[in-house]
Amino acid sequence: MSIWSAEIQKLETLFDSINGRFPELGKELERLIRANDENMVLLYSRRCLEVIITDLCECELKRERGTEPLKGIIDKLNKERKVPSHILTSMHGLNELSTYGAHPKDFDPEQVKPVLINLAVILRWYLKYKGFDNTTQTGEDKVTQSEIHKEFGHDKGVTKQEKTIRLKRPNRLVWIFSIIVIIVLIVLYAYPKLFKGSGKTSVEKSVALMPFKNLTGEISNDFLADMQNEALYQELGKISQVKPLRIVGPVTSATFERNRLSVSKFARDADVEYLIEGSVLSSGVVQEIMVRMIQILPEERLVWANNYTTDRKNILKVYNSIALLIAQKIGLDLLPPDQVKLPKPQLVNPQSFEAYVRGMSELEKSTEDGMKKGLEYLRESVNSAPEDPFANAGLALGYLTIAHSALDPGNALEKGEEYALKALMLDSAKAEVHAALAIAYLYKSWRFAESEKHFKRALELNPNLDMAHYHYAWGLFLWGRMDEAIAEHKLAQKYDPYNPLHTAWLGELYNYAGRYEEAVQAALKSLEIQKDYPIGYLVLGRAYLNMGRNDEAIKIHQKLAELYPAQLNALCLTYIETGHREEAEEILKIIEKRDVTSANAYHRAQIYAALGIKDEAFKWLSYEPHHAFVAWAAVTKHFELLHGDPRWEEFLKRLNLPKN
Repeated sequence: MSIWSAEIQKLETLFDSINGRFPELGKELERLIRANDENMVLLYSRRCLEVIITDLCECELKRERGTEPLKGIIDKLNKERKVPSHILTSMHGLNELSTYGAHPKDFDPEQVKPVLINLAVILRWYLKYKGFDNTTQTGEDKVTQSEIHKEFGHDKGVTKQEKTIRLKRPNRLVWIFSIIVIIVLIVLYAYPKLFKGSGKTSVEKSVALMPFKNLTGEISNDFLADMQNEALYQELGKISQVKPLRIVGPVTSATFERNRLSVSKFARDADVEYLIEGSVLSSGVVQEIMVRMIQILPEERLVWANNYTTDRKNILKVYNSIALLIAQKIGLDLLPPDQVKLPKPQLVNPQSFEAYVRGMSELEKSTEDGMKKGLEYLRESVNSAPEDPFANAGLALGYLTIAHSALDPGNALEKGEEYALKALMLDSAKAEVHAALAIAYLYKSWRFAESEKHFKRALELNPNLDMAHYHYAWGLFLWGRMDEAIAEHKLAQKYDPYNPLHTAWLGELYNYAGRYEEAVQAALKSLEIQKDYPIGYLVLGRAYLNMGRNDEAIKIHQKLAELYPAQLNALCLTYIETGHREEAEEILKIIEKRDVTSANAYHRAQIYAALGIKDEAFKWLSYEPHHAFVAWAAVTKHFELLHGDPRWEEFLKRLNLPKN
């Protein structure tokens, strides 16, 4: 990096003026200054330019940039004479040369220098444009423009020798030592392959798959980016069958992208070594995509990048090749026995796969409209490919997701089990198929032994399925295996650490285990991850109740009910437990006026049981179709007043819980 250290020093001076005033620009500039790889320098120079161009688009062109390429916006700024011509020249120069950081090809490291010079010119102008003209500029821009010409070879007076870095000739001892080191490394690398067979590498590798970006210029093509992301996630997940590969979950990756967290913080909090980024560059029958991998621990550097073309039918085949290459780049070499074990990528039905991706994207919004649209898309996915096991498993998981919400139309558990069984009949080798059936058996049929068998099989096929770990944890809790439940829930958190669901509900397990301080900390952490997260308030209030902090518990659950009226039952139960029976009965009247659904029936059963009104409690506990949570009445305190009643023994007999 010594050949452009002077340019970095100039940027360090500018950083002092930028940092604090322009946080996003300052963050990218700081990464650039710390980078020690020419590709990363180019990459972060381009990101600095992107921040500036995006701001100019909003301030001068009066519109959002969207996904429009930088060159198009620079041309528009030029056409409308919004930016001085010499600055536009630097913008074009930086934009063109910095693409070598995103698409590594043959280039001379000396070309990094004009990129940094151009960036310094742009930054000084940008500070002045924003009203912070506190840098020395007299004649400097002109000097740097002449320096740029020199870097492109226009200075004829510079000899070839002057442009060459002379290295000291190593002595003979150094050569001998180097050869010995190389031989030792070769032996260490080859030994396990020659004598240890194809067993799993003991050291786990971790990658975060960032949401693909749509750079086609059309927002309507966002689904194409989602399709690429899903395809690569599937193919990477298969590698986990034979190698210890951890893929950070989609909620965590999306949170990093949305909140623009610092790479160092993300690496530390999510315990991630590599980022995988991708972009869709063109649409149509054939899409051009770009994928690159960045190592972020122990230091940030570009590992690999390349462009590919794919059509929708062969999308899994393309990403299978990319996934294998990624595994190789991070040191998870797949030997022939490993590759034999892996399922081969299949052709997909384009319409079905597109509908599946759109459906899952809608479901993740967790809104009423999103749930409805999500199910519509997933039904369309199955209708387009009725014999596709993945489409059927997707629809099953869609129904099972809705069954956990107040939006359950009443048959969600039944439909979830129906499509999960169909998926299993079509293909028993897919992790998602086993996960769907495990969840259905846990919440719908109460076939607990079979549920656990399918959870284990799903996680053997792909240990990265964070939601399978999550549901399995609650099964273990129901079956009286608390220590295993907490350990399993921590695995869900490990694979998707920024998903507030995994942190908040882990806190609820701590509540049941009597670890109230840990429950409070988990609940507060979930609220830090997502502002006003409802399960965070639910768990926090219950922890305060368990600690005897009744006033705080009531206050928290009042806020929960105010923000989320569907959670009014939590406040009602808290009033009952703290001796505010009249207030609880007023809330019960509101709940009784609501439409009877599976969720509403379960809430009524909880409240009547806590009040000691047994006939009504058993009436609503027996309501069919039952809610997903009904089985957990057996292990929660709100139903303790029903214990000893013959009807309670009948309920437990119907559950057929395993003996501890």
